Amino acid sequence: MAVSHVKSNTVANWTGTVTVGNSTGGTQTINATDLVRPADWNSVHNQFYTLSGNTTNASTASGTNVVFAASGNVTLSGAGDTIVISGPANNYVSFFQNVPYFQGTGTMTVGGASANMVFPFFLPEDGSFSYLRLPVSMSLATTTFTTGAAGYGSSVAQSNTLWFNIYTRGTGANSQSARWYTSASTTWAFQISYSGTSSTHSVSHNITFPAEGGVSSSTQLSTTQASASINEGSAAGMSSNFQGVRWFDMPFAASLSEGNYIAAIQRSSTTAGGSNVGLGISAWMVTQHNSSIGFPNLASNSTYQLMPYLGSWTTNTLGATTSSIARSLVSTSASYPVPIFQLHREA
Repeated sequence: MAVSHVKSNTVANWTGTVTVGNSTGGTQTINATDLVRPADWNSVHNQFYTLSGNTTNASTASGTNVVFAASGNVTLSGAGDTIVISGPANNYVSFFQNVPYFQGTGTMTVGGASANMVFPFFLPEDGSFSYLRLPVSMSLATTTFTTGAAGYGSSVAQSNTLWFNIYTRGTGANSQSARWYTSASTTWAFQISYSGTSSTHSVSHNITFPAEGGVSSSTQLSTTQASASINEGSAAGMSSNFQGVRWFDMPFAASLSEGNYIAAIQRSSTTAGGSNVGLGISAWMVTQHNSSIGFPNLASNSTYQLMPYLGSWTTNTLGATTSSIARSLVSTSASYPVPIFQLHREA
């Protein structure tokens, strides 16, 4: 890029010596070549640029015509008095699964209270998503109350919240710890209400659950019974619709950059009227060999994970656990299970 004045000065250059005014109100005689003459006004001008940030080669560029050059995926184009600098379109993947297959899977109970299932994953490209999906095995825990134990006008319930916390690896002095980045969560609940008399009573199952895409939904299943006891698990449709292998979706409107991440899954629950009911889930997982791996001349221990941050971590915090995870506090789990999950973006 060269700089020159739009207007040209057509006056001839002075030669020899010139008498000009000075700062004291007098005059002085100087060489004409020491003044800025029309030829100097009309000439191109030297430029000097300083470069900073993510640079290579020299940190400065100068000259009468500094050239902007594109390399890599950057494109330059000129249009009149405009220079356009463009890079490649920022393409985001809209689907991701942390393991490429489901074959050879098993299930494991999702950690409760302060226990976290921890495992690393790598996102190969930038992604934009709307919900997170886990394949789970779902089951109902129900029981039968006798008249004396429960009466006819009460309820029992359990509410669960699942947290899927995502961490990034630290760098430098913090490279042995993971830092909380973002999280997804969803709640599901199972309540059983009963009323009536010892000869005829009704039982209602009120269920709140995450539907497709993580949208909260609910349903009520009712039945009328005539017996001396209250059978909590007898409502029609319970076995077929809320047991077995199911997709478990969680809202996750977020973007993730390409890179290494660590996930920590945690479940918390509350009960009312009794703890012997519930809608439980077990995560699908892939398992690996069950050998404990150590270093030469050192005994194997539970902190030598098969992959960094693959195992179990216990913390006193429930929910979006924003505290960092020290790698030394992650203990190995038998068969090194890796829960399966998917990230989706759908309108």
